[in-house]
Amino acid sequence: MLEHSSKTFARILGQFILMVIIIFSLGIMAQAAEHVVSEKDKKFSVKKLDIAVGDSVKIVNDDAVKHNVMNLKLGYNSGLQEPGSSSTLKFDKNGKFLIRCGIHPKMKMKITVK
Repeated sequence: MLEHSSKTFARILGQFILMVIIIFSLGIMAQAAEHVVSEKDKKFSVKKLDIAVGDSVKIVNDDAVKHNVMNLKLGYNSGLQEPGSSSTLKFDKNGKFLIRCGIHPKMKMKITVK
């Protein structure tokens, strides 16, 4: 009888640990944030941005001209970004990333992901 009780206890404990791991994992994913950056007057609204791994950056074209969001390290190119449109970059690894406009070379923003 004791052997059966300890097997049952071990099974319940294993299920409990698995449930805690799943809940913890979901909590970490839920903490990812979306940062919004505007493009206006041929500039990004911020020059530097510090974010966490898993966060995303939504870049909104609030300008009267077209833009093209790029980062070579990520291999990202938004293509032609019309006024009023947006593009979103998700950052799954840490590092430093220079975001540029492919049309306006002076438009630069540094994103640090920790």
